[in-house]
Amino acid sequence: MRLIHIIVISLTIALSLSSPCVAQDYGTFVGKIVAEWLDDGRKMKLIEPFSYIDPNGSKWNAPAGWEVDGASIPQIAWSIIGGPFEGKYRNASVIHDVACDQKSRPWMDVHRTFYTAMLASDVDPIKAKIMYAAVYHWGPRWERTVKIEKVPKKNVKQLVESLRANASSGENITTHVMPIRRPGGCPEGFVCAIDPNPPISANVIAVFTPKLPSINPDEFEKLKHFVESNDPSLTTIENYGL
Repeated sequence: MRLIHIIVISLTIALSLSSPCVAQDYGTFVGKIVAEWLDDGRKMKLIEPFSYIDPNGSKWNAPAGWEVDGASIPQIAWSIIGGPFEGKYRNASVIHDVACDQKSRPWMDVHRTFYTAMLASDVDPIKAKIMYAAVYHWGPRWERTVKIEKVPKKNVKQLVESLRANASSGENITTHVMPIRRPGGCPEGFVCAIDPNPPISANVIAVFTPKLPSINPDEFEKLKHFVESNDPSLTTIENYGL
């Protein structure tokens, strides 16, 4: 029995070592970038639609006619890539530029998509993290509003706390609670000892206002060195310097 057990374990280890690694899904691009340079020498206009489908299956569109200039990537980081539309970074840069112009999704999601799109373009993982660090800390940010309607009264406090905990390190949050009461009230001419129609639920609005830090070349170099030396997680990069 012992011999059989040893053989089974050996076969299991051998199979696990010989099994091919499953490739990480970083999403895929649809179409190719077809564009013309505009007369200002900086912007280019997309002639054909281009898009990126991220690992979660969400589609990020760059419509035909859209003008992009790479401004969504801080110039302080251009030294790493040579320019936003050069080499393997081009596809991710175009998707990022358009999403930053549209502002239809939270800025943190847009920057994370820039990171996965770089990996989908076979950008070196460490360089991708350095570029992610640059756009997360010094790239475009915009306000976002979350509204949750008819929250039961007993759940309002917990929800507000959850929203505050969900704020990014680059945001301040303001919450507004608007009670919803049952119809009715004290009969005319009477004074009620207790509230006759206490709130039964509430609409909760959270406004996330981004902090806008100024670009500091020395801080960028420190962050770049930190990423190169430690290969940190994206969450660690986001919380860097807090």
